[in-house]
Amino acid sequence: QLAEAQNHSRLAEKQYNGLKDMIRTLQDENDELKQTNAQLVERVVSEKEKMVDEINKMNDMVETLQKEVDMLRTLHKQEAQRKEGLDLVGNQRSHIGAGGG
Repeated sequence: QLAEAQNHSRLAEKQYNGLKDMIRTLQDENDELKQTNAQLVERVVSEKEKMVDEINKMNDMVETLQKEVDMLRTLHKQEAQRKEGLDLVGNQRSHIGAGGG
């Protein structure tokens, strides 16, 4: 009975040591995964910051271009109005010249 108890004790000790080794291995793997995860998070955050900067630059560019387009439309409208005014003056002069002739 003593030998059986000793065998049980040895077997339990082997299982205990095996579990201890497994826990150490799992802790090491967990530490590696945590480190890898931290690196991935850092990289993703960095890439997102770069994308946000690029989007902000693009938005600024779009805003500048929109202002230029608006300015050109205004200039085009003013030019069209100026031409209309010149045509009107020309027509009035031709009517005056025709009537006075």
